[in-house]
Amino acid sequence: MLRLMIPHDFDYSSANLRDKIQYWLHKKNWKHAKLALAMGVGRNAISQLMNGSRQFTLKQIQMIADLLGIDKVELYGDFIAECFDIKGRSIPVKTTEFIKELLSNDDMNTFNQLFDHLTEEETKNIGLIFNVAESMYNEKLYRQSIYLYQRTASVVSNRLDPMLSISYFRQFMAARKLMSEDNVGVKKCKALLIVLQDYLELLPTNEKAEALIEVVVFYCLIEDYQNTLRYADRLIQFATDLIKNIRSNKQDISYLKTLISEAKMYKGFAFKGLGKYDEATIMIDSYANHNENFNKYAIGNMHLIEILKGKWNHVDLYLEQTSNDKKYAVVLPVLLEASVKNGDYDKVSDFLNKNNNCLDDINNDYTSLGLKDKLLTAQYMAEFCFHKNDFTEAIDYLLSAIELANRLQNENRLKKCWLTFTNNASHATKEQLNRFNNVVQIEM
Repeated sequence: MLRLMIPHDFDYSSANLRDKIQYWLHKKNWKHAKLALAMGVGRNAISQLMNGSRQFTLKQIQMIADLLGIDKVELYGDFIAECFDIKGRSIPVKTTEFIKELLSNDDMNTFNQLFDHLTEEETKNIGLIFNVAESMYNEKLYRQSIYLYQRTASVVSNRLDPMLSISYFRQFMAARKLMSEDNVGVKKCKALLIVLQDYLELLPTNEKAEALIEVVVFYCLIEDYQNTLRYADRLIQFATDLIKNIRSNKQDISYLKTLISEAKMYKGFAFKGLGKYDEATIMIDSYANHNENFNKYAIGNMHLIEILKGKWNHVDLYLEQTSNDKKYAVVLPVLLEASVKNGDYDKVSDFLNKNNNCLDDINNDYTSLGLKDKLLTAQYMAEFCFHKNDFTEAIDYLLSAIELANRLQNENRLKKCWLTFTNNASHATKEQLNRFNNVVQIEM
């Protein structure tokens, strides 16, 4: 080891952590005593750190890098050894802290080296990596957690190991959290859901209940209503079975009943989306008395169904009786759809004249549900503008709907909007045709 002298043929790239620190001390003409003073530690502590009788902490390495004016990442590859004791066992707290630091800095090369070292001999270290993933997920560091769950799943060999099924579930959930930030977010979620479906039955009870409701919500969001109904029924059956055996499984019966009501609510959404208003009404009645909140949901959803039937007085009733702060954004797509289906566009004109900020509110909502509202609004606003013979604005809305349908992987609406554009392409401007061609290229 170096320590005090730097040979002329010193190879920095192959040097270990302490030799690299000594190299930079030599370049700055610093002695150990000066480093100790700058770090606020005793000379003996620096001596022990530099001769290897004491291990560096991550904070110390970061401080040294800052004091010597070097990139801390340069030292991270050699810090890996500091995460293991003299018997080669990982030091959990230090390793956890280091993993989080590496992922926060996108230092994937060093992380992969650490990962290989951790999983090379001790399988119990897989649990450590999984726990870091859980911690980062709970801290809402979703991108980093996805990577850790992926790496965990790649080394778990036992299909029945809960870490495997939970890793697939958390990847899906983290991707759901990030979905509205990414143009291909829904596509990623659908791919992860295909994998998750093979592991749903292997999830621990609590995670399985949570997974089922999240799958229901996702399918409803992308308007895959058949799968919405299918998984809602699975959730209802699962929660009902748990309630029947409540003494043995020790679950919270109130939570399970709420899950059943949620599943029924999404079944109501699905029936409404399929145009089966009687079935939707039955579902709404079935959860309306669960508690005060569900009663409010039921009142609002019943008004929306009546609007779809062409009963326009329910627009005002919905707005009066609903406390949802996004109620105007919720009701406008429904009103637009009802107007198109019933051929009565005056109600839309009246509504927009009274609520001229409503379209802006919808356009400025970048949540997952907001994207769905944008899609429905754009599709039906296109129809509304076609009715007014405002072809330029109609095609602008139609192109927005096509882009959103593609982003949300909503094949049904994509096909309808695509066909409508094709039938009206003669009215499109050159810029609009170019915009359509760009969408075609993305879709291809």
